[in-house]
Amino acid sequence: MSRPGPVPTPWPDFAREFGPAALPSLETANRRFGGCRALLRPLRRLLDPGWPQPIRILDVATGGGDIPRALVTWARGRGIRLRIVAVELHPAAVARAAAAARAFPEIRIVRGDAFHLPSRPGAFDIVTCSMFLHYFPTAQAAALLRAFAALEPRAILVSDLVRHWFPPLAMRLLARVSRSPLFGPKSRHTVSLGFTPPELSALAREAGLRSWRVERTFPFRFCLVGRPDDGAVRAFAGRSPFRAQAIPPLRRVGSLPGGS
Repeated sequence: MSRPGPVPTPWPDFAREFGPAALPSLETANRRFGGCRALLRPLRRLLDPGWPQPIRILDVATGGGDIPRALVTWARGRGIRLRIVAVELHPAAVARAAAAARAFPEIRIVRGDAFHLPSRPGAFDIVTCSMFLHYFPTAQAAALLRAFAALEPRAILVSDLVRHWFPPLAMRLLARVSRSPLFGPKSRHTVSLGFTPPELSALAREAGLRSWRVERTFPFRFCLVGRPDDGAVRAFAGRSPFRAQAIPPLRRVGSLPGGS
C-alpha cells in the first residue's frame, strides 16, 4: 500500500484550515486505539532513576493537550515529576488545551509553530509529538525531525500511524453501522497517510539521528524513539530558523494572542 499525497495545502495554510472540532474525535481515538500508549510505553522504558527531576518535556502540535494530560496523570501515579510545555498553533485548539489543563499545573500551554519553536537548545530533556508527522511529505517530515534534534534533547519520541491496508477497509465497514467521524472519509484518508517502519528508519537517517528504534503499539500506532547526533545538530543549526531569527521566550498562554 503506497503512501498517497499528504495534505494538499502548504504549512502554515493547513494550520489555518485545521478544524478544532475534530479534537474530541482525535482524543477519543488516542484513548481507544493506542495513541496514548504509543508514547507512554517507550517513555516508561526510557526513564531511569538517574534522570534529574522534574523531567522537562516539550510536546509539539499538542492539539487539545490530551497527550500531556495523560503523561502527567501517569507520572503522578509513579511519583515522577514532569514539567511539560505543550505547543500548538491554532488559537481555538490552544484555548481548548488551556481550559483542559487548569487542573494540571505541570503543563504550560504555548501558542507556537512547530517549525519555529519558541525554545532554545538544551531547554528540554524530551521532545514528543503525536499524530502530526503524517501530514507532511517525506522531505518536510525529515525537516521536522531535524528541527526537534536541533533543540538538543536527550530523546525524541514521535508517535503516529502505521500505514496498512486493513484500517481503511475496517473503517469503511464500520461507517455503514456508525455515524462517528472516527470512521468517516477524512479519518480514512488520515490513516492512509501513515508510515511503514522502513520509511521511518529512512526518515531517521535523513534527519541525522544518532540512534533510533521504532516501537509498535496495537493496533496500528508506532513511536519513533530517537537520539540526536551532535554533529548533525550543529550542522542543522547553521541553517535553522531557530538560530536565524530572534525566538521569544516561553510565555504563558494567557499572554499570547488567541489564548484564553
